[in-house]
Amino acid sequence: MNDSMDTLPYQGAEPPDADELAWRAEQLIERRRYAEARRLAGAALRDQPRHAGLLLAVARADYLSDDNDSARSTLQQLLADDPDSADARLLLHLVAADEGELAEAELLIIQLLREQPHWAGYWALYSRLMLRALHFEKAGQLAEVALRRDPQDPTALRARALCDLADGKGGSDSEAMVQLIVADPQDEHTLRLVLQSLLEQGRLRAAHQLARELLRAYPQDANLLRLVAQTRMATHWSMWPLWPLQRWGLKASVGLWLLAVIGLRLGEHFLPAQSGYFFVALVVYVLYSWIWPPLLKRVMRVPAD
Repeated sequence: MNDSMDTLPYQGAEPPDADELAWRAEQLIERRRYAEARRLAGAALRDQPRHAGLLLAVARADYLSDDNDSARSTLQQLLADDPDSADARLLLHLVAADEGELAEAELLIIQLLREQPHWAGYWALYSRLMLRALHFEKAGQLAEVALRRDPQDPTALRARALCDLADGKGGSDSEAMVQLIVADPQDEHTLRLVLQSLLEQGRLRAAHQLARELLRAYPQDANLLRLVAQTRMATHWSMWPLWPLQRWGLKASVGLWLLAVIGLRLGEHFLPAQSGYFFVALVVYVLYSWIWPPLLKRVMRVPAD
């Protein structure tokens, strides 16, 4: 049958019932024909405005078209008639997470878990929510629970792989899973948030690994290309002595200054003969931190911000 026929309200002498139209709309959604699915379900809703399957299809089409406001409005209408609808609450969880309403999204997924604690998919979604909230340890624990519930569940495997990437454990051994993850716009957005968090925390090795994996999927992204070059320089072996300054920034600088003051004072009292060596080492370290990073940046041709 021609795919274009799917968009018609009905075919043949007898019009299909609302369940069949909802099924057709879901088939269009599976083929990513969101606008057609919405038109089909929307037309059917004029006759049956409270049909749960049609409302859910419209909400899904809106959500996948990045129209969260419309999706939320439709889901609220559906939940007003059926507050216990797991499908509607699950989709509302995804909408809330996408909007950054993490507390609302967490409340919804916890409610679903209380009703179906053995379903791995709910635990995996909770893990991904915690990853988006940058609670890496909790996200990893939840992903492990999901895998214990069902070691073959694809959503659980994706959640575990997301956590591994956030922890800098990606690589060629998991390349297929990495490519599967970054191809999903929702996962890609989460990973970019994780990447920014790793950079802010000074976890440069994990950030470099994650930036490389993202660059594999988006090789034309100039920002990722710059980040890969910058983190490659920051993790170069010659930068190891500066790791505390890179990791803790201003706090490390203040700590170094206090160490220098205290060390020189103590050295003058207890080891006067060696205090000069300590002072020279301190000056060399400071000069190294000033001179070497810009020089290495030029040698490695790291693009400017």
